[in-house]
Amino acid sequence: GTLVPQVTRYVPAPAEGRVETIKVQAGVEVGAGTVIVELSNPQMEQQAADAQFQVKAAEADEENLKVRLESDTMTQKSAIASINAEYSQAKLQLDSEEALAKQGLVAELPLKVSRVHVLDLANRLRVEQQRLAVSAKSNKAQLNAQNSRIEQLRALAKLKKDQVEALKVR
Repeated sequence: GTLVPQVTRYVPAPAEGRVETIKVQAGVEVGAGTVIVELSNPQMEQQAADAQFQVKAAEADEENLKVRLESDTMTQKSAIASINAEYSQAKLQLDSEEALAKQGLVAELPLKVSRVHVLDLANRLRVEQQRLAVSAKSNKAQLNAQNSRIEQLRALAKLKKDQVEALKVR
């Protein structure tokens, strides 16, 4: 007589693919993690590689963004320092002119011009400091958005890698 198995199990493949190697022959006892057959699907493998490259590109974009934002912040801080120095000089000039004006040695017009100049510089300094504070919030938001994009791409790359790994039918 012919020996017939009592139970036949069908192991479905997770995706379409071409059979590359059959790891075990009929009748061999297998465990839960034993690879039975290896499939190949070039399209899925390419998608997994593309997803990994997208992650690397997004990480490079994040580094570029960090450097650009840091450079912008340094430029703003430099502008603040410049305005602050100009403000200090104008304030010293005003103090000097006010002392001379009390002695009647300086006309009223140059004194008024100095006062307006000091006020203007104080306003510019305040506005630049506010811009720096807003810029810090904007930088944080941009970096958070980029981090979210990277995490999304990492999840996609993991999914694609798992799909390729699933081509090893167990």
